[in-house]
Amino acid sequence: MRVRLIAMVAVVTTTLVATGSAQQSIVRWGEHGQSSSTVSEDGEIGKHVILSDGRISASVRDGGHSLVIELQITNAGPVPVRAESTLVEFQVIRPQSRVLQRIESEALADRVRREGNGHAAAAEARGFGAMKTVVETVPAIDVKPNPAAATDPTQHATIVTMGSETVVRTVPDDGEWLRAQSEGAGIRSRSDKEAKRILERAFTDGVLPPGSLAAGSIYYQRDAGIEEVLVRIPLGNVVAEIPFTATRERRLIGRSSLRFR
Repeated sequence: MRVRLIAMVAVVTTTLVATGSAQQSIVRWGEHGQSSSTVSEDGEIGKHVILSDGRISASVRDGGHSLVIELQITNAGPVPVRAESTLVEFQVIRPQSRVLQRIESEALADRVRREGNGHAAAAEARGFGAMKTVVETVPAIDVKPNPAAATDPTQHATIVTMGSETVVRTVPDDGEWLRAQSEGAGIRSRSDKEAKRILERAFTDGVLPPGSLAAGSIYYQRDAGIEEVLVRIPLGNVVAEIPFTATRERRLIGRSSLRFR
């Protein structure tokens, strides 16, 4: 989790909710106080919730193919706890309440590769049909009958004149073909790197021994219309609730992106 501290601006509100036979403590990131903190780096806002036996940190970003929760869980308690990314909920509060669907990292990586291969094939196809117009000056031989040969047998029967002429031809554009092949290879390479990064950064579920932490990315379906979300992170008998607001940022090239604060 990125660590440049910019403000201590949250209060943690704790309530108890009955869940089956046990009570579940809800710890909510609030607006004022010093029980939680906000951090920022490279324009991304992360929020920390301090628990009695540890800390939960989360930020949300627009990954293009998905929305991504960057999660870090620290176990500062005396007993092991289990971190389950499959239980983390990404709730949309506005404009319409619903829960975003989680995407498995393997499925997202496969989709990124497939889309990359499709874009690469389209770029390469443009090179296969590329043509160009070539204007060339080529030698030309002009052969005409020699009128003098009719009365003078010593004269040649024809007069041959060497010259040149301009020829316009349409030929395959090898340069454009090479550029298209290079573009396709670049698209495939970038897609493959992104797919590998998705897999490498994915949050791994497991038991956290005392004094340890787990960190990684959890991926969800992308919804460009969301305005306010709530991230719910269960950890043992505690559920941390961290709200974010989303703003749309337009780009000169490509679709707009979401920034969460």
